[in-house]
Amino acid sequence: MSKLIQMRQRIKAIETIKKITHAMRLISMSSHTQLRNKKTVLNEYQTALNNLFHNLYSNTKQWHHYLFFPEQNKEFTHTILIIIGSQKGLCGSFNTNLFTFFEKDIIQKKYKNISLILIGKKATDYFQETHYSIIQSFPTVNSKTMLSIAEEIINKIMQQPLPLSTIVYSNTPHSFFIQKSIFSFLIPLTVPNSSAQTTSLQEKPQWEQPVADILLQCAQSLAICNLQKIILDSLIAEQAARFVAMDSSTRNAKNVLAEMQLEYNKTRQALITRELTDLSGSF
Repeated sequence: MSKLIQMRQRIKAIETIKKITHAMRLISMSSHTQLRNKKTVLNEYQTALNNLFHNLYSNTKQWHHYLFFPEQNKEFTHTILIIIGSQKGLCGSFNTNLFTFFEKDIIQKKYKNISLILIGKKATDYFQETHYSIIQSFPTVNSKTMLSIAEEIINKIMQQPLPLSTIVYSNTPHSFFIQKSIFSFLIPLTVPNSSAQTTSLQEKPQWEQPVADILLQCAQSLAICNLQKIILDSLIAEQAARFVAMDSSTRNAKNVLAEMQLEYNKTRQALITRELTDLSGSF
């Protein structure tokens, strides 16, 4: 009888776990859909900003900025690496693959004077115990805070010793079921090509403010937008990875529950048969 009680308690525990993983699977899918909708709007904004900066920069090619557009063939003495992890767990090997990819890549490339900027609770917890120099960390990241995080990081980078380069390590959704760890060059900026057919200016623009100030503001806005998009891609990949992990957990819980229920029924039937045998034997 005690064995039946233990099995019944275990079945209830598995049923509870199955309900939780199923609920988290639905939440992940809902969050993934919302983030994909925001990405569409952000892509349109980034395209418009790229076209604007391309038109302005093409008419003032003599302008150069020491951070966003340093002198050619200039060796960087400082490297800032931005690592974007997940905000929460239960997303499979999402963070493990990213950290492994990061460790292997820095060994091969041998960056100089590395400093880290960490985004996401898992990345913050992982690198807190390492020997790397951490200049900034953001344990909380979501769709509402990614803009403020991107702005604060760009402002922080502009205060660092120069010349420097900035590289972002993150996950991106290769497909819904596959998330790929990549690195992206954030600074120096590359001059984007205009994607519109009629974006070239027929006449030189009339500058109401100093050219350097306007182009610097555009370059800074472009860097913020690029970083914001990388963060958004990481959030989309995180939700997709969590959906896959919770879907697998739900199916595993369903299979284990079926096996436990079958074993429980066999054990209960065997116990009833033995009691009936003992009862009929006593008569």
